[in-house]
Amino acid sequence: MDEDATTWTWMSDDPLDSPGDDPRSRYFDRTAFISTTAAAIQAASLQSRSSVFGLIGAWGSGKTTIISSLAAQLESSQWRVHHFNPWMYSDAESLKWGFFSELREAVPPGDKWNDTRNNMVGFRDSIVPLAKLASAFGLNLGGAAEHLFDPDRLSATKMRERVSTQLEELVEPVLVVLDDLDRLTSTELLEVFKLVRFIGRLPNVFYLLCYDEETLVDLLESTDLVGQHNDRRALDYLEKIVQLRFDIPPLRPDLVETLFERALRGVVAKSGASLSADDEIRLRELLRSGLIERLTTPRSIRHLFAQIEAFLPSVANEVNTVDFVLLSWIRTFEPGLYGQLQGHRHFLIHGNGGKFDFEFDKAKAVLKRSDQLELLLGQGGVAPSRRETVVNALQGLFPAVGRIANGQEVSSLPRVEARRIADEFYFDRYFNFGVPVDDLSDATVRLSLAGLEHLTSPSSALVELQTHLISDTRRTIQKIAQERGHTSKESEAIGLWAIGRYTSLPEQHGWGTPRDLLSGFLAELIVDTEAAKFPELVREGLESGPETAYMLLDAMRLLVGRHLGSGDEIQAWNEQGKKFQTELFLKLPSYVAEITTKPVFELDPHVWLVIVIWGEFDNESVSELVRRRLNDGTWSILDVVARFVGSTVPSGSGPDAIATISGFDPKWAGNYISLSAVRHELAPLIESAGDTEPLQRAEASPENRRAYVLAWLNAHPDVAADATTE
Repeated sequence: MDEDATTWTWMSDDPLDSPGDDPRSRYFDRTAFISTTAAAIQAASLQSRSSVFGLIGAWGSGKTTIISSLAAQLESSQWRVHHFNPWMYSDAESLKWGFFSELREAVPPGDKWNDTRNNMVGFRDSIVPLAKLASAFGLNLGGAAEHLFDPDRLSATKMRERVSTQLEELVEPVLVVLDDLDRLTSTELLEVFKLVRFIGRLPNVFYLLCYDEETLVDLLESTDLVGQHNDRRALDYLEKIVQLRFDIPPLRPDLVETLFERALRGVVAKSGASLSADDEIRLRELLRSGLIERLTTPRSIRHLFAQIEAFLPSVANEVNTVDFVLLSWIRTFEPGLYGQLQGHRHFLIHGNGGKFDFEFDKAKAVLKRSDQLELLLGQGGVAPSRRETVVNALQGLFPAVGRIANGQEVSSLPRVEARRIADEFYFDRYFNFGVPVDDLSDATVRLSLAGLEHLTSPSSALVELQTHLISDTRRTIQKIAQERGHTSKESEAIGLWAIGRYTSLPEQHGWGTPRDLLSGFLAELIVDTEAAKFPELVREGLESGPETAYMLLDAMRLLVGRHLGSGDEIQAWNEQGKKFQTELFLKLPSYVAEITTKPVFELDPHVWLVIVIWGEFDNESVSELVRRRLNDGTWSILDVVARFVGSTVPSGSGPDAIATISGFDPKWAGNYISLSAVRHELAPLIESAGDTEPLQRAEASPENRRAYVLAWLNAHPDVAADATTE
């Protein structure tokens, strides 16, 4: 199989004009069937003066293509093949006219057959009087109809006898092909059967009726001849019409699977998308779970790949290729269900979004979700016989559907892989056939990262990336994480970029803020960066100011404090964290000394945060800093101890939120300053201090902090009266 699948085209539903030259035809495996059919027709012509054959296959099974090959084989054996399309005629009279006109054309050319052709016209006119034909076409014949009453005019029986006698001498038998009988009305169908079975049975004239048997049975059941719900009688009637039937063999599943995989590789290659070996395995398993059952005809395969070929290029490498193929399968074979999916977004992705969300009984919630799935399938017009296959396709897209279909809870769903439709940030791309205007394309992320790694000047892609980092920090970081290559050089480049973007993010309080997310991402980058590159990251962070210095410490804290995940992940984070901590703590003492030359409450708030985190890991160095600043008079002992008064702000609030006093922890403060020395130096102020109650939840201003800590020490004379810094 050395043909190049990238040259195949799928967006045409035309039959294959030269099946032998089309590489796809080998997978349809029709060669032996066509040869056998041609041989059977040839044999029948030697045993019968005229016969009616049936080429039977479902819509899209390749009947027209088979006819083309069959005609070529018969014509090479001295047959004359003519095509009659009965569905082109609007009524019974014009249908008869067209039928006999086609028979006339089937008579060989030349003077020898002039009389036969004329007699064929006479036969036609005796069957279809000109007046009736004129009425059908709306013509006014005037006196032209007088010949219809000519007493010398021969009857239809006499004309048929003349034509039959002359056709006995035909050397080349004629095959009249009637395709698409399943497009006719029931009345037209009976008329065609009457023509080929009785009126048109002439010597050396054979007929090949091509149809979908299920459709013809339905048509016959709508006639008085058969009656409704009588499949057996309809089939018996067809057996009377057709002497020899040729059933198109179903496509072999193994060949369909091979064709599918080869065609998909070709379409993917043309679109510029990607398809990994794991993707192919996943898709093969899904095919075998029932999806291949809908790929039973060449047309069904063409229709599916026409969808993929038309729309995959618009989202290549912006969505998961396998998910896109699965959704295309649903769009092709279950369009009603496809139209319902967007309206059930939350149900499909999370298993919620319905009345079951507030059901406390877990067993009832499971049943309600199952009912919701059945409702979705029903609204989508999924037949019960197709339900299992369709559910397999849906759960291949949405893990929540798999849980619901199996009667399980939807809590703790597995993490969604990159670009999957079950990722709510990618869901819309699959239906928009492109990246929404307010979304950040993965191609932009890749282009930006390439520029960062190779130190090119900022591009429009990088500007767009930075804009999205501010507006949607979590999603942008996720996209960078999935696109980065985990090399040391790239990780360092992204890390330096992240440090430079930190202060552009909104400053908020609480867990999971944009700045927290970027600090956490910096920790991931440090894991993949060589330790020799740490000095550059530290230098960049410290030179950018106290806020980014805090970012470095926050990332370091995440690294050395990692305790969740696999053993290898924990070890890698902890080891890199220790190395990064060593490099950071080499530079931190001199850096902090430079930024603490003002009184405590005049310092940038981020300076105090740097001191606090540093103190968690190096208590001795921070204690030494406090003593030095107390000794040189830069800080006062009251301000230092007051700065350790705890405060709180509403979660999610910005930098201008008012912090309120939450309490005082003597153990925390005692780590860095002697509370005994505080009591000794501030004894008069402590003794005259008021109560803490009025200051509880008051604004955490410097004045209120000082007053609160003095009041607290006054109320707790026995706490750390002789405490010393550890």
